[in-house]
Amino acid sequence: MSVYFCYQRDGSLAAILYEVHNTFRERHSYLIPADRGAGLEGVAGAPGAGAVIEQHCRKGFYVSPFMDMDMSYRFRVAVPDQRVMVAIRAADKDGPLLTAALTGERIALTDLALPRALATHPLLTLKVVGAIHWHALRLLLKGLKLRLRPLPPAAPVTVVNTEG
Repeated sequence: MSVYFCYQRDGSLAAILYEVHNTFRERHSYLIPADRGAGLEGVAGAPGAGAVIEQHCRKGFYVSPFMDMDMSYRFRVAVPDQRVMVAIRAADKDGPLLTAALTGERIALTDLALPRALATHPLLTLKVVGAIHWHALRLLLKGLKLRLRPLPPAAPVTVVNTEG
C-alpha cells in the first residue's frame, strides 16, 4: 500500500489517498478528505503536522483470497512532519482480522540516499513477495478456504464521502 498526503496551496492537508495493491498486479485507491474535527486528536482547524487523523471506508477492492469483501478499513494516520505513522485495521462484522502499522523518519532525498537505501535493504521487494506467498501456503495447509476474486471496481478511485 502507498499513502499520499494531498495538500492545498495554503499548505493545509486536504485529503489522504490510500493506494492498495494486490498480488494480481491490480491497484485501487481510496481518497478520503481530511475533515476538520472528524476523528482529529488535539487539533483546532485544519490538521497540521503531527496531528492524528482517524479515517474509515468500506473495502471495495479484492486484496487477499483469504478475506471476504464485506469488510471495512480504519486508518489512523499522523500527519507527517519529521516522522510518519500509518496504522490500518481491517475488520468484518465479527471484529478485527488484520492490523498493520508503519512508522518512519524523514530523510533528505540526496544522490547518496537511494544507493544507501538499496545497500541497507537489498532485495526487499523479493523478501516481501516471498513472505506473502509463504504465509499463503501456511494458511492453505491449515485448511483456510479461498474466496473467489470478483471483478475489480469500475472506477480506479473510490472517493469517500465523509458527510452524514
